[in-house]
Amino acid sequence: MSDKLCTFTGRVYPAAQLTVEAVDVMDIAVALSRIPRFGGHTRVPYSVADHSIRVSQQVPDDYALEALLHDAHEAYTGFGDVQRPAKQGTLGTVLNDVEINADVVICRAVGASYARMRSPVVAAADAELLATELRDLMPPAALEAAGPLPASPLPDRIKPRGMHNAARDFLRRYEECKKLAAMARARAAGQRAALGI
Repeated sequence: MSDKLCTFTGRVYPAAQLTVEAVDVMDIAVALSRIPRFGGHTRVPYSVADHSIRVSQQVPDDYALEALLHDAHEAYTGFGDVQRPAKQGTLGTVLNDVEINADVVICRAVGASYARMRSPVVAAADAELLATELRDLMPPAALEAAGPLPASPLPDRIKPRGMHNAARDFLRRYEECKKLAAMARARAAGQRAALGI
């Protein structure tokens, strides 16, 4: 059996080493829309794509692209959405290395910043969504099992988009985020020019 993986659009890459050429936002959107959060244990279907869109809406515009893609590695690693408790110990170290390598390649492929993707800004928004998802989508025992949360839930309740809407909305949000990132870069360049930097 080969060690290669194939994406929704037919791109093939070695399982342990994602390549820039294999990255396609359509593949990310479709795969993440089909990967459930919390190992599928939510009361209603809720995808990683839906989660990612929501995280991207909780950060400043210049972090939106990276926030949208913060879990994009799940589309390529073959592990899906691994729950946080399972990422402890030796398994966690291996998964973390695989995720980092995929994230770096994805950022390079789409022109995103790995530093922003792993920034405290994106991590804080991700933590807020986690708390909100636990409140809105999981059985009450999940809050007990989670222990102390690093953030408070958002005020609005989550209404999941569904798989097809999540893929479509992810692609739309990606285009919005690319524009927001370009505008943020232009503003920063203008500010540097005004300061003579």
